[in-house]
Amino acid sequence: MVLVDKHTHTNLCDGNNTAEEMVQAAIAKGLKIIGFSGHSYTAFDLDFCMTEEATAEYIRQINELKEKYADQIEILLGIEQDQCATYGIEDYDYAIGSTHYIWCGDEFFSVDYKAEILQDAADRYFDGDMYSVCELYFQTEAEVIEKTGA
Repeated sequence: MVLVDKHTHTNLCDGNNTAEEMVQAAIAKGLKIIGFSGHSYTAFDLDFCMTEEATAEYIRQINELKEKYADQIEILLGIEQDQCATYGIEDYDYAIGSTHYIWCGDEFFSVDYKAEILQDAADRYFDGDMYSVCELYFQTEAEVIEKTGA
């Protein structure tokens, strides 16, 4: 069995550890491959996603770690590409498409942060009908490959 993890986040977005700490932990656990998938830049959400500056630093750090640990573990530079992301995926080894927001009226709502946010969207745009919010989410999710390329 080959141990692999391709969905990881560093402290450059909503993770708690540096990329190097995570590489060292992966080696200690016997992983053969670790793939980093930082949250793509979205201009309206800087709490969980990488900033433009953090994205450049993320790419630099992961590429540096690829060389530093090449004899111990395979490291992949990935991105969790949200549908709302404004940059492409050309600079990455792989991408994970994601839908963290839905567009209601004239704003984006987070679908996976707090229940109150979804309830607010349901109340304001769907007369409180949470099923309609879910329907919009799944319609949006169905477009993830087309919109993100991932």
